[in-house]
Amino acid sequence: MFWLPSPMRHVLAAFALSAFAGTAIAQPATAAKPVRIGFICPFTGGSQDFGRSAKLGAELAVKEINEVGGFLGRPIELVARDDKANPDEGRRVSEELVLKEKVDFTIGFCNTGVALKSLDVFQNNKHLLVVPVSTGTAVTAAYPPAQSYIFRMSARDTLQAAVIVDDVLRRGLKNVALFADRTGYGEGGLKDVERFLAEKGVKPVYVARFDIGVKSLVEEAKAAKAAGADVLIAYTVGPEQAVVAQARSGPASPGRTTARGRRPSAPWSRRPAPRPRA
Repeated sequence: MFWLPSPMRHVLAAFALSAFAGTAIAQPATAAKPVRIGFICPFTGGSQDFGRSAKLGAELAVKEINEVGGFLGRPIELVARDDKANPDEGRRVSEELVLKEKVDFTIGFCNTGVALKSLDVFQNNKHLLVVPVSTGTAVTAAYPPAQSYIFRMSARDTLQAAVIVDDVLRRGLKNVALFADRTGYGEGGLKDVERFLAEKGVKPVYVARFDIGVKSLVEEAKAAKAAGADVLIAYTVGPEQAVVAQARSGPASPGRTTARGRRPSAPWSRRPAPRPRA
């Protein structure tokens, strides 16, 4: 899911203010030059449900801001690009917005792996990037905070993984299986969960890695059960989360499950696994 239009409206206004602090007030009240905001999300591909709803929210926010006079008399213009949940495409459109379109600042990225591929485009050009969805810890750890042009709105996975591990262990579940995709999101989340488990003296009984587009994880679920798993923590998104849900529904699946950022099901049920952000 994505933030609803009202919070998005506040975000656009707040970052427009920060991006133009010290210069916008000096503009005449009748200045018509728009504030051009880059917007990068997946409108197609496996994460399109994130991106398409995000775009609708952003468009509505722009409409509401412009209806009341824009930002200090300047209209807001959204310059949207589809990253297709693909790191190479994400970098291409990032370079297009920053170097060719020369937008004033950018809101972008639902997927951690896509964001990581493009961070240096924004940092090297001193271009403000606001990441609304991607939660990978590495996204805002690449540059020293005092020099970074990368900001985020969602809690990073370091915080969320700690909550998941505490919740699982509080329930007395110590035989943990980890399922993670091979994207930057899955890799980062896996490392965070393994670190917090290790701090509690717990080692996963089984770890499964898989590619985006996987069609079945039934054999991996069976292997997790055979290893003695009584809980499954999954770090993935979109269709792959559904594949995890289908695999856990089999009679040989581990007893309980949790998607990143959500509480484990108890008792085991056939309800779809909660969908995390990327």
